[in-house]
Amino acid sequence: MFHYEWHVEMNSHRLRGICLLVTTFLVATPAALTQDSTLTTSADFAGVTDTVSSALWTGDLETISGSLVTPVACSSCGQKNPYCQCQQDRWIDIWDGRMEIGLNGAEGNSRNVNLVTGFDAKQTAGNDTLTLDVDYLFSRDEIETTKNRFYSLTRWERENPNSNWGTFADGWFEYDELETFKARLGLHVGGVVTLAKTQKCLFKGLIGVGASKEFQGADTAWRPEGFLGSVWEKTITSRQNFYVRSVLFPDVGNAGEFRLNARAGWEYAMNDQKTVKLGLSAFDRYDSVADPGDQKNNIDYWASLIWDF
Repeated sequence: MFHYEWHVEMNSHRLRGICLLVTTFLVATPAALTQDSTLTTSADFAGVTDTVSSALWTGDLETISGSLVTPVACSSCGQKNPYCQCQQDRWIDIWDGRMEIGLNGAEGNSRNVNLVTGFDAKQTAGNDTLTLDVDYLFSRDEIETTKNRFYSLTRWERENPNSNWGTFADGWFEYDELETFKARLGLHVGGVVTLAKTQKCLFKGLIGVGASKEFQGADTAWRPEGFLGSVWEKTITSRQNFYVRSVLFPDVGNAGEFRLNARAGWEYAMNDQKTVKLGLSAFDRYDSVADPGDQKNNIDYWASLIWDF
C-alpha cells in the first residue's frame, strides 16, 4: 500500500512537471530567443535537459521553470523579475478610471431610497484603447422595488496613425428586473472615424454591424442589427465639461424598427486637481419593438459625486 501511494505521488509530480515544461516552452521560449536566453550553445541545451530531467523525477517545479529562461533585468530597478513593482506600476499608470455614486431617500410619511453607482475605466496603449463602463441604478419605495437596472459596455478601438479612420469591437449587456425580457446582450464590430480632436473637443462617429439577444423574453433569438454611434465631449471651462454619447441600433430584419441608447452629462470639478466632481446625468433607452407590457422609452436621470483616479 505504501509503495502504491508513493508511486502515485511521484507520477503526479512528474505529470505536473511535464505540463509546466510544455507550457513554459510554448510561452517563454519565443521571448527567450529575443532576450537573454541560457540556451546559447548545444552544451547549454544539454545541461538544461539534464536539469529538467532530474527535476521531473523530484517534482521541483521551480527548477524546471528557472532552467529554461534567464529573465532580463528591469531597466528601472535592475531586478530580474517580470513582476517587479516597476512593471506593476507601469501597468496601473496606463489606466484612467473613476467611481460614481449618487444616493437619496426619505423617511417619515413616505419611505424610499434611490441609489446610482458607476465605474468607468480606460486604458490606452499605443494605438489601442480599451474602455469599460458600468452603471447600476436601484430604487425602492415602502412597498416594492421600482427600479433594479444594470448596464455595462466594453469597447476596444484601434486608431490608424495615417488616417482618421479606425476599427472597433464592443459588447453591451443590460439587465432590468422590471422588463419582461430581463437581460439583453449585444455584440458589434465596425469602423470609427474621428471628425474633431483637440484639447477642448472630441467628436467621432461609429458605424458597424452586429447582433443582440434577449434572455427570458418573448423572442430569445439573435437579432441582426446595425450600429450607428457618436461621441461628443466638450470642455466648457477649466472646471466644466459636457458630453453626449448615443448609439442607434436599426433592426436589419424589420425595416423601420430600432433601438436607441443615449446618455448626456455635465460635470464640475470641485478641487484644483480635478479628482472630485459633481455630475448630472441622463440616460435614455428606446425600443420600438418593446415586448407587450413594457414601455418603449425609459429615461433615468441623477446627480452624483465622481472620484477620478
